[in-house]
Amino acid sequence: MISVIIPVYNRKDDIIRCLDSIESQSCKDYEVIVIDDCSSDDIATATKRDKVKYIRNSVNSGPSLSRNIGVNASVGDILLFLDSDVELPENVMLSIRDVLTSDETMGCFGGCGPLDSETGEPEYIKAKYYDRNGYNISKMLKKDSFTKEPIVYCDHFESACLGIRRDVFLRTGGFDPYWFYIGEDRELCLKVRRMGFNCAVSWESAAIHHENDLSKKIKPDFQLFCFLRYLEVAYKLDGITGAVRWMNANKRWKEAPFLKKLISMIINNKKIDWRRDADFLSASAIRRYTEERSIGV
Repeated sequence: MISVIIPVYNRKDDIIRCLDSIESQSCKDYEVIVIDDCSSDDIATATKRDKVKYIRNSVNSGPSLSRNIGVNASVGDILLFLDSDVELPENVMLSIRDVLTSDETMGCFGGCGPLDSETGEPEYIKAKYYDRNGYNISKMLKKDSFTKEPIVYCDHFESACLGIRRDVFLRTGGFDPYWFYIGEDRELCLKVRRMGFNCAVSWESAAIHHENDLSKKIKPDFQLFCFLRYLEVAYKLDGITGAVRWMNANKRWKEAPFLKKLISMIINNKKIDWRRDADFLSASAIRRYTEERSIGV
């Protein structure tokens, strides 16, 4: 069975579209766990349908902890994490199930991309590559990129549509709740890679990601916040050496915010492990972002 785990914060219309696409899947052996992260929208009514279990958090906890809560309430041997603003083409769940059950070397499998309004398919699928020298490269893979090889291996991809076997997920320790927003999918995939499993995307396994808050993500202050988060991921995974490599590879080593963050992590011996992210709530870029958006996860 596939356990579909969907954290949601508001986005009532999005979650309805997402659930509709799940019900239209060719794979029918599934359950859905919706974790409502203290929405003001009536998510309970919107998700009242067969095969859906509704859970409401007592406090706003972010997508990482919400996904872990969903896993604890699920029973499937395959976990499929979806963002509430994705839409699944008909055979996505079948593709993810078949690959994860037939290939024991596959750790994370899925993918997502924005809607191509002309074809009704993803415009492209995002795959990302990260090495121990700190380089992080994103590739936008068009449909013809999968002509020769239907599966493209990568180091990490977004958890907007990410399948993983339950046993592998539990071995990772799950999503780290420290990553309240940004960084959680990158860290999970890199942990899976370092356990010896593969991560990959394919056209057949990819969701359409309706990122209607995308315009806010291109703002300079938000991008700075993201880069600082990625610096923390490098530090958590590879210590000081990893952080310095990341800054050098991304041409950020001379910039004051990055030096300040690195010095702070070293002085405080910051482990960045299994705790809520206080600086998320105080970061001006994120505070403005969350105040401006009308929808969540």
